[in-house]
Amino acid sequence: MNILKSILIDLGIPEASLRNNTLLYKDLQLDSVEIVEIALGLKRKLGVNVKLETGQDKTLAEICNIVNRAIASPPKSTEVKGLGIDIVPIESIAKLVDPCDRQSLSLLFTPKEIDLCQSKSNFYQYYAVCFATKEAVGKALGTGLVGIDWNEIEANITSNKVIINLSGKAGDRAKKRGVQAWLANWCDWDKHILVQAIAL
Repeated sequence: MNILKSILIDLGIPEASLRNNTLLYKDLQLDSVEIVEIALGLKRKLGVNVKLETGQDKTLAEICNIVNRAIASPPKSTEVKGLGIDIVPIESIAKLVDPCDRQSLSLLFTPKEIDLCQSKSNFYQYYAVCFATKEAVGKALGTGLVGIDWNEIEANITSNKVIINLSGKAGDRAKKRGVQAWLANWCDWDKHILVQAIAL
């Protein structure tokens, strides 16, 4: 209550008018800008996010209860379940891909990956992103690709991000580790591809 009172006093409210049953709108006649200033003050001084709806009149005691609940149950942070990074030379992937027909490529890549890569003028680079993504995901799962088929990890490539889709044993392994989402990005430099995959 003392911190809330100090914020209100900073807004020019006389301390004598600040009681537990004092209403923000009816009694103090605060506007929406001042309500936002109260919420920001609570964030700065207590480190909590308090949503004070404009138009809903609350007493100072009710606001203190909201603040206490916010302090008691901080927002859950996203736990990182795994991190994988892989770097591959594009030239090595070109040597891997060149002698393969579509059927052979399908042992490593999904049909969507093959179609995407073949549609690009710099298809070796795209194959390298797909390959490095599979390696990075295996590392993030903590076991590498042992017991996982390469084509169970699919990379949907955008300009600098990768959307990861898992199936089969790869999907099962991710579920066992509690992975609910993936964050992945890629970059190229000096004829190499780097992919970073974070399991959340």
